[in-house]
Parts: sequence; structure tokens; C-alpha cells
Amino acid sequence: LILIGISVTAVMEAITTWLLATADIRDVARAQAWLVGSLDDRGWDEVRTALWCTLALLAVVSCVAFQFKPLHFGDEVAAGLGVRYARVRAVMLLCAVLLAGAAVSAAGPVPFVALVAPQVALRLTRCPTPPLAASGLVGALLLIGADLVARTALPVGLPVGVVTAAIGGPFLVYLLVRANVR
Repeated sequence: LILIGISVTAVMEAITTWLLATADIRDVARAQAWLVGSLDDRGWDEVRTALWCTLALLAVVSCVAFQFKPLHFGDEVAAGLGVRYARVRAVMLLCAVLLAGAAVSAAGPVPFVALVAPQVALRLTRCPTPPLAASGLVGALLLIGADLVARTALPVGLPVGVVTAAIGGPFLVYLLVRANVR
């Protein structure tokens, strides 16, 4: 699976590079900012679109969520409780992909927020598993804080993705080192 991921990434990066090399210079500048993850030049149109997508998908998730908890006990137990586990997994996976797509379409692929936020929420709440609502709140606060730093820390505004990568990368390395020490 790792080799497949590396291969797909290489092909997609080649396509992206080709598109950037053949595009108009103004479009390239906007695309580069989006590719790094930027909240610059985002307005209420992007917020409304992402909000409507999020609300629609959360409605679907809320209809299926009560069937999701038994999946923690395994497929056999879930099936014994009457849960169609393959269908529930497929719906939840599709909703997760579409929710991530809505967020990425609005701000670009902002790195490390989805990896760091649940870990911070886990440590703040001291729950055995990362709590979903706390993870979302921590992720939103992390993004807002990173955007504030990106806009005010240096004389030149940075894309928010640069700040989240600068924070998230070392934090994940710290977590890996700490886990290996134990």
C-alpha cells in the first residue's frame, strides 16, 4: 500500500506540475497559494458553499451515527445487533471524504491540522479515544491561530499551510519519539 501511495502521489504531482507549467502566470500564483493551503482571498462564497456541504453531510452522518458505535466491537457483534456494517462503513467513509473535500475546496490542503488536532484533543480531554467534537474544535482553533500567526508574525504574509506545517511536523515527530521511548 505504501508503494501504491507513493506511485499515485508521483503521478498526481507530475500532472499538477504540468498544469502549472502550461497555465497563465496569474492562475499559477493563485494555484500555488491554494496548493500550500491559504485562507487569503477567501470570502463568504467559499464559506457558504462549505457550510451547506457540511450541514448536508452532517445530516447524513447523524442518521447513520447510532449504527456506527457497535462497529467498535467487531463485524460479527455489529451484525448480531442488526447493523449492516458494510453499508454503514461505506456511508461514513463517503461522508468523511466529501467533508474533507469541502474543507479542501475552501482553503486548500492545509497540512497537519487533521493529524495534530485529535492528538491535542486526546491530551486535553484525557479520553481513551480522540473525541470528535473536541477534535473539531481544536482543529478550528489551531487553524485560526495559525492564520493569525501567518498574517501578523512576519512583514510578509505567509499561507496558513506553512505555519501549520511548521507546527505540525515537529509535534508529530515529538509524538513518535515519545511513543518509541515508552
